Amino acid sequence: MFRRKRRTNPLIFTISAIGVGALAYYVTKEAMEKEESTNGDMMKEALLAELGNIDL
Repeated sequence: MFRRKRRTNPLIFTISAIGVGALAYYVTKEAMEKEESTNGDMMKEALLAELGNIDL
């Protein structure tokens, strides 16, 4: 009959916020590592190709 006012639990909110932050950090870290390895491979290939063009 009467609607009860919902109470928010600050502990649950804090735990959820920490979890979301940790997930975002992990995903960003993985993406950065993958990008660095991809760039590193491309740089190695370019360097080897350039070294192949040098006449000794």
